Amino acid sequence: MFDFQPAVVRKILNRLLVLKRTRYQRAHGDPECALLRHLVAPAESSVDVGANRGIYTWSLGRLSRHVYAFEPNPELAALLRETFGKRVEVLACGLSDTEGTLTLWIPRRGGRELVGRSSMMREAIAEFELRSIEVPVRTLDSLGLDDVGFMKVHAEGHEFAILRGARQTLERCRPTLLVGAQSRFTQEDPDRIFAYLSKLGYGGYFFEHGRLRPFRCFDIKMHQRSETVLQAGQRAYNTDYIYNFIYLHPSRPTVPERLAGHWSGEPYEPPGSGGHSRRQTVAGIATAS
Repeated sequence: MFDFQPAVVRKILNRLLVLKRTRYQRAHGDPECALLRHLVAPAESSVDVGANRGIYTWSLGRLSRHVYAFEPNPELAALLRETFGKRVEVLACGLSDTEGTLTLWIPRRGGRELVGRSSMMREAIAEFELRSIEVPVRTLDSLGLDDVGFMKVHAEGHEFAILRGARQTLERCRPTLLVGAQSRFTQEDPDRIFAYLSKLGYGGYFFEHGRLRPFRCFDIKMHQRSETVLQAGQRAYNTDYIYNFIYLHPSRPTVPERLAGHWSGEPYEPPGSGGHSRRQTVAGIATAS
């Protein structure tokens, strides 16, 4: 007769639930989930910013040497620690471009908290009833990591600040990036992030209808139309709404090679080839054409 301890039972149930969500996400959610095996460097660490309930964390833990999972919501951080083993190091804090504390806003609808939409930008989720908590934040650079091969950043509008606080890490490790960016959170945010990362040598891409396209083909008015945004709680994803962007650095030439077969009719354009940039002035950052 097996005598399982409650903690063991909870861990097993949590892992089964995360596995179920991960499989659903791969089938019906972010199409980029299916690309992780091509993006992650197995011999290096991965960073999961905005780990939430661990959907990406699960896959990264299977593909990476080690995972640093950042989750500012203390309840979710405790759940992640209970779910994953030693390969995943859960840090119960947020990332930003400053050290200290920030307010995390947690939305509610119909008496239920929508923890997946929690944000440090109140205006990003102003349509909801909100609860706030103070959470510790730090910069990624403060950890001094030197073996980061992949980094995923989902922070409901706070992505640009996180990347600013990770500049030294990006320059040192040049990891492949998966970054969420939505203009409805911060006007022109996808362009602002693209301009910032371009200065660090990155080329930007997005996944549309099964194919990777260069960032120059991205159009906010077409790809982030407000009418295509699904309401929180819906169990389907609109593939016409683009909010994930993949950033590749030329120091990792094997990544685009592993992505062969996913490129659109346009050939792969390495950073600096002239095909990525478009003439704009975004948040005070001039980008050349």
